[in-house]
Amino acid sequence: MFLEESGVGQIIQEAVYKNETKGRKSYNPYLLFAAILYGFTKCDGSLRKLEETFKFDTRFLYILENETPSYVSIENYLNNKIVKKLRYIYTTITLHIIKKYNLDVSDVFVDGTKLEANANKYKFVYRPTIYQQNINKKVVDLLSQYFEGIPSKRIIKSSEIGEYINKLKSLILKTGIVGNEIKLRRGRGVKNPKIVKDYFELNKYLCKMLSYEEINSICGENRNSFYKTDNDATAMCLKKYYYSGLGSNTHAAYNVQNCVSSGLILYTYVCQDRNDTSTLIPVLKSLISSYGFLPENFCADAGYGCLENYLFLEQNKIGNYIKFNSCEREKNGETIPLYTFDDEGNLFCLRGKKAYEVPYRNGYRPKKGNKFYRIDDCYDCRFKIFCNAYIKNPDKNFRIFETNYDYNRLKEIAKNNLLSPKGIEMRTNRSCQVEGSFGVLKQDMNYVRARRRALEKVSMEIMLFALAYNIKKLFRLLNGEK
Repeated sequence: MFLEESGVGQIIQEAVYKNETKGRKSYNPYLLFAAILYGFTKCDGSLRKLEETFKFDTRFLYILENETPSYVSIENYLNNKIVKKLRYIYTTITLHIIKKYNLDVSDVFVDGTKLEANANKYKFVYRPTIYQQNINKKVVDLLSQYFEGIPSKRIIKSSEIGEYINKLKSLILKTGIVGNEIKLRRGRGVKNPKIVKDYFELNKYLCKMLSYEEINSICGENRNSFYKTDNDATAMCLKKYYYSGLGSNTHAAYNVQNCVSSGLILYTYVCQDRNDTSTLIPVLKSLISSYGFLPENFCADAGYGCLENYLFLEQNKIGNYIKFNSCEREKNGETIPLYTFDDEGNLFCLRGKKAYEVPYRNGYRPKKGNKFYRIDDCYDCRFKIFCNAYIKNPDKNFRIFETNYDYNRLKEIAKNNLLSPKGIEMRTNRSCQVEGSFGVLKQDMNYVRARRRALEKVSMEIMLFALAYNIKKLFRLLNGEK
């Protein structure tokens, strides 16, 4: 009844009957989806266990009207029909729960975890940056002996090497030292001319360059590794691994981000990033496009605290409750801020002395968006022991800070928000809700490793588990426990 009220049936109808062909009558797609969804709340997501449950559990026999689909039918239904529409189905059901029970989703919490992929841990491949540069240098040295204008400051593509191979072949045939056809002659006493040896050597370099380019295309722009048994899986350090303890070795994994509010997982985002910093903006943009509204307040841990994320929240007028890297150390008194900014952007040290900007430090320019600020006459400063504690030359009579005014301004706003009564409430809720959602998924629902391969199918699997998590919350709402 609840699924009918949500309007998800129309989405399933578009997914199932859009490209319908004549043949044997299939299972009822609405009842099958309801049974699968209910099955994910009771089982651990294994389709074989679902098949066995459908045969003997009276609850599922009632939902399916005594039909017993096999795991192959369930898999084909999910992969061929539901996977393209699951995001809309997920949003529709979750939004109906929010509206029906008038839940407050103005405060949103996010956190991430590394989920182990279904890949062979020994079949990993890293981006061959150094090997590609070495092959490129050999290609440049070889071609420079026969041609002019060989580019040495960039990587020569395989297509260019192929063109040079044809040119070298024409040059060999033009000289007439091998006749009308180039053949690789082997055996005792057989000697090929140097240009012929270079020709065959260049062919070997071409094969190597093709393999390196293939690896780079699989890796993409934002990662440096993949696994042969699951090309979308990336080498990451897991927090807990049964072979080698905590984060000591890399394993095939996916980065899973959960957006939680009022106990519901509003959005789950699966990516290949090895850290959480760059995932916040895509998560918020996807959340906005899915639900059509912005959260009023946003809370996350220190892994998300950076200038880009702070600016995004400020531009969209979202309350900033994101910790920064040194938040806990400053709270415990382990570190103290070494400088402050006034409203005009001037930097002052602990002694209250105003700094001035310098363009260079040791011959280097500052990073993008940062500036160098210098303070002189630090010899007699009583704060020198704190200020120079982590620099190489603490005996210098000056101090140079590299910092960003906008980042410090937004960090101060986040700090004041976190220490407010609302901030304490947000931090407590984040620990309970978003980290609790991962605890339920991993411990109660036994979802500690992906069962499918490829990013699209893993995303579908995680969304089904997250949707089952929301349905379990719905059962508590229906029973009046919440």
